[in-house]
Amino acid sequence: MTSDEQRKRALEYVKKNYKYLDIEVFKNIYADDKEFLREVIAVAPIAIRYASTRLRQDKELVLEAVRNNAMALKYVSRILIQDMDVCKAAVIQNPDSVEFMHWKVKANHSNVVELVKANPNIYMQNFYRHFPNIDMMSRDMVRAARQFLESDISVNSGKDLEKINKARSALAEYDAQDREKELLAKIAELDRLQAQQQNSTHQPRAEVKARRKI
Repeated sequence: MTSDEQRKRALEYVKKNYKYLDIEVFKNIYADDKEFLREVIAVAPIAIRYASTRLRQDKELVLEAVRNNAMALKYVSRILIQDMDVCKAAVIQNPDSVEFMHWKVKANHSNVVELVKANPNIYMQNFYRHFPNIDMMSRDMVRAARQFLESDISVNSGKDLEKINKARSALAEYDAQDREKELLAKIAELDRLQAQQQNSTHQPRAEVKARRKI
């Protein structure tokens, strides 16, 4: 049997029996075979754990894995658990994957805003446990969570309800401030146009007076 035939049979077996098969058997043979692992990951995303160091740093392969099962993030390289494309793909599939993201991602306010935009449900799921240094009531954060806050939310505790109501109040206040700024900007623009119109009306008269003096 040729190596290609062996590879084909091994792949067929893994795809049919992945629920019962210890895929680790194949890690020493196919750990660095990207195409083989891609097909395995399509049915068993956690198999990324058996990939070579090189392939656990392969962003394309890792994205395929976390899009199918975000918990695969636990097994990817240290570099890619800091990659926002990978982190957002994971959090969309399962918000619990936040646990496996690098601390630098979770300590950066802008990154957390992007994660909340990707999946607003993480706004209330152990927010302060995962993001202890992030202000969940900041303007950009509550706006990122707008879809979540404006939905019909079911909560299990009065503490969670208190947080939600506080965030909703903050969102309403920020929206009111923005409407006020928008109104003031429109008034300023109208004043500018009115002044411009008055200047253009007075200009010809000034020119006529100047000509008469000449």
